[in-house]
Amino acid sequence: MKISTTFIALLYVIMMAACSAKEDASMEEVVKFESDSELTKKLVENGEYIDLDVKALAFEVANGGTTQSTPEELKKNVAMMKAAIHRFYSKVEIIDGHYVVRAESGKELNVSERVYEALSDNLNEMNTFIDNVKAKGEEIKIPEITSDYLNSLLE
Repeated sequence: MKISTTFIALLYVIMMAACSAKEDASMEEVVKFESDSELTKKLVENGEYIDLDVKALAFEVANGGTTQSTPEELKKNVAMMKAAIHRFYSKVEIIDGHYVVRAESGKELNVSERVYEALSDNLNEMNTFIDNVKAKGEEIKIPEITSDYLNSLLE
């Protein structure tokens, strides 16, 4: 299953807003990091509440999972993040050339406000990236959030 290169580039921007240290991983790295796929599927299906520190997770992934968590804890946290991303992006659509989320709070997605805010802030960063490309007179294809992308988070 191939994820659009443009979308991967936009996902890279996602983690940048939530993570200020250079040692942090990009969202692409977090999504590709080994996780408990069964837990991700379970969290998506049952809607269990999700809360985690997105910045700490990015730092942990960037450092190969050797800083604060056990390998099992890290797999669990990455699975939780993938489930949160799935919930968030299943509510995102393109309106007037920008990504817009159809959820106003973490409560609507059953995620903590800090997770919702990190994803929402990063969505805004993606839109800023899109605006900057357009301002330079360059064309940009804004990929739709597809079921293929959402399903790839469950693997």
